[in-house]
Amino acid sequence: GSKSRLRYLKSEFSGQLPASMQIGFQQSTEGVFHPIIDRVKRTIRGAQEVNPTFNSRNAEVFDRYIDESECHFLIDLATPWQVEKHYEESHDWEVVAREPFLDLVHSKFPWKTFYVPFMSAKKNTYVDYLLLRSKKNVMRLPVIAA
Repeated sequence: GSKSRLRYLKSEFSGQLPASMQIGFQQSTEGVFHPIIDRVKRTIRGAQEVNPTFNSRNAEVFDRYIDESECHFLIDLATPWQVEKHYEESHDWEVVAREPFLDLVHSKFPWKTFYVPFMSAKKNTYVDYLLLRSKKNVMRLPVIAA
């Protein structure tokens, strides 16, 4: 199983954020442990359960946030107009991966709606979607030998 947890940093957004799905261990009803079937059943049960912290007002739930110092990795949509910190400019973070992300506000119809080979890249505006690694909170990644 993964030891990773998705958490959020406080930003200008003040609505409700997704919560972690609670998936508990329960052996299959046949009494025989089958990892794939059991994982599917636990995932379905976890998706059907209503998290008690959800609310119909879309009100902010503060226990979903963590401090930046607790993060090993961070995903950031880097836009020129963002109010939040630009992590790619910080000395505490290094960019591990960078991918273009369609800027809907500054891209025009029909190019932002329909992909047209060779034309979409020229007609649309993109911002950076970044995966960053903490330089302070270093996590050793597994080495995969070929």
